[in-house]
Amino acid sequence: MASAEFGYTGVHYVLSMSDARRDLSEWTAFRDKRAEVQIRTATQQAWAAVDHRLTYKSNHEIPRELQRRFARLSAILELADDQFSQLRQEHDALEARYSESLRSGDLDITIDSASVDAYLDDSTNPVARLAATATTKGSIVRDVNDDPERAQRDRRGLLRVLGLLNVGTIGELDELLNDETAIQTALEGLHRGLNDADYKASGFPDDIAAMVLLALKNAPRDRVEKIYLEDYAAAIAAGYARE
Repeated sequence: MASAEFGYTGVHYVLSMSDARRDLSEWTAFRDKRAEVQIRTATQQAWAAVDHRLTYKSNHEIPRELQRRFARLSAILELADDQFSQLRQEHDALEARYSESLRSGDLDITIDSASVDAYLDDSTNPVARLAATATTKGSIVRDVNDDPERAQRDRRGLLRVLGLLNVGTIGELDELLNDETAIQTALEGLHRGLNDADYKASGFPDDIAAMVLLALKNAPRDRVEKIYLEDYAAAIAAGYARE
């Protein structure tokens, strides 16, 4: 951003076709076209939303009484970006340390987003095995690449379930997810409770795992309702019954 410009901007790229692509017949109509790509962080987008309502385009246009406040706001947003970036780096480093501990057989790790990510991203991911078992029972297991945003929400939902069930360590989670006999029984119960050929304990792997864990722990209905809609919670609760 030039010194005369005002605001908290993102990075802008101007794109054009390479010489090799420009000579292809199917791209002839676009060979002289250019495109601009704007890359912004969440805080830069917040600034842009505010800036859109303002008429100031340079520092010289800002009333003297407001200049200091605008400068402080811009600095705060830049600092927030730095902190978010640092937090992300620290999260990744923590996840790497968790992965190393898990590979060494240390499962006495507190449940949190980083530890669960490390555990479930491992090649021996028990949730993947659980999902495969669910498929044999009639579940439709969605690929996380179909809707990555929804899959991330389901991972957060799984974390919430673990909190409600007081599952405190990766070791406790591992023990639950590796009890294949209990998982088979839980899946059968869930399918009986849902009683819907079009939706039988189906979804992304993490969501199916959350439902199975609720059934394994015989979670009270009021706890289930904190996560699922009331009618759906009743169906899950009905599936807790053991033959």
